Amino acid sequence: MKRIFIMISVMLSITSLVYAQSNQWTVYRTVNSDVSLFNTLSIVIDKNDNKWISTSRYGLAKYDGTNWVGYNSSNSGMPNNSIVSLALEEGVTKWIGTQDSGLVKFDDRSWTIYKTTNSGIPSNTVSSIVVDRDGNKWIGTVNGLAKFNGTTWTVFNSSNSGLPNNIIRSLVIDENNTIWVGTISGLAKFDGTSWTVFNTSNSGLRSNVILSLTIDSNKDKWIGTSSYGVVKYDGLNWVTYLAGNTIYSIVIDRSGNKWIGTSSGGLMMFNGSDWRTFDNSNSGLPDNNVRSIAIDRMGTKWVGTSYGLAAYNENGTLTSIDEYISTKNSLKVYPVPAKDALNIELQAGNITSLVEIFNTNGIKVKDQRLFGNVNTIYIDDLAVGFYVVKIFTKTGLIVKSIIKQ
Repeated sequence: MKRIFIMISVMLSITSLVYAQSNQWTVYRTVNSDVSLFNTLSIVIDKNDNKWISTSRYGLAKYDGTNWVGYNSSNSGMPNNSIVSLALEEGVTKWIGTQDSGLVKFDDRSWTIYKTTNSGIPSNTVSSIVVDRDGNKWIGTVNGLAKFNGTTWTVFNSSNSGLPNNIIRSLVIDENNTIWVGTISGLAKFDGTSWTVFNTSNSGLRSNVILSLTIDSNKDKWIGTSSYGVVKYDGLNWVTYLAGNTIYSIVIDRSGNKWIGTSSGGLMMFNGSDWRTFDNSNSGLPDNNVRSIAIDRMGTKWVGTSYGLAAYNENGTLTSIDEYISTKNSLKVYPVPAKDALNIELQAGNITSLVEIFNTNGIKVKDQRLFGNVNTIYIDDLAVGFYVVKIFTKTGLIVKSIIKQ
């Protein structure tokens, strides 16, 4: 009797945990978004709270909270489906950086393409874009930095300026309208007149490859590097965190928390004293390679990974109790406990889904596509114990716990 009580207690604890996670996390993949969101490289959110998501192979996606629209080289003015970078001008106009096909301007009506053959842009691969307070577009490429005021192009490279390397990976504008440039040979600062370069030989940087940049409300610079973590620079001191990690993305929420995307360690949150890790074993994060992060007006973190897009909010990503109940009741998993096979029964509208099963160590032990209303997952090869079942449907991520006898 004692053994049964312990099993039930553990089961209730796991169930409470996964229900909380499923309410906080929503994961979008092809099965529930109508667009492909694999290898999400950049996310921006416009003034109407629309999410714009770029991918390395499938073009650009827009999500208004209800509907998805995909833009690619087949159905729009997009010249290439490999989109590396995104920026917004005045919260509306999209500036889109592609791999090998130039810079694209999209104002929701027309598409304008800037390439080396028709403009002053120095390369057709655009790795980073920012817009300063005067409306100048700063374009980071693999062949230098360009400033575009809407008419004139000015190019800075390692031959005609203090730029340490022509391969640019990240950009940010500070409160003085000074641009900070992350290259593969260090961090450069340009105030419009003079250049200052920081690297491993003259600063606290431990890597010269600068992949991401952001600035907090204290004017501190947060610098994401390749293999040597994230560095905080306050103008005098350099402090390194997460040494050994590659940092692809850094954003800061309204409370000052830093949200950091890593190459293999998942999503990190730092509140100034404590760290919290979200990965695919302890949360709804679909993959531990986090390439991009953006935060919307509700405080929801939109996290782009190699295996889909996730939305996370500590207070729940669903908009109402009715929606939460509907989501929980949109499928049945039985029998529980199960011995040889598990049945998953989907409601109409969710007939194309994906199921993943994880053990208590967070290791994925089984996955299978679901087709039709009732599917059978054979689990006779799994060891006896507790498992977490993640089911990706058109209405989002649903998490269940099961016992394997």
